[in-house]
Amino acid sequence: MGVYIPNKLFPQEMALDREYIDALYDQALKLVNVIKAVAPVDSGSYKDSIRARKTLTSVTVGTNDFAGHIIEWGSVKTPAMAPIRRGVLAAGLRLDEI
Repeated sequence: MGVYIPNKLFPQEMALDREYIDALYDQALKLVNVIKAVAPVDSGSYKDSIRARKTLTSVTVGTNDFAGHIIEWGSVKTPAMAPIRRGVLAAGLRLDEI
């Protein structure tokens, strides 16, 4: 019987695999649609700013709206609407908040 030796470089090696990054990006695009479905619409600029981005080694989903942090987390005068967190959960993904 063989001995299993874990590959400690597995995450870094996967991050360099184009098929892996492409698969993550496909899922990120689906997540963007779910987030947009639960996003608040005032002027529409926040909803339009939600995007998935792909680099050679990573995939991210987020917004560059100037009030995105307030919409997500709230403020003293504004309740948190949490469209990104709600979208992640609605898409059936796990959300680990640190």
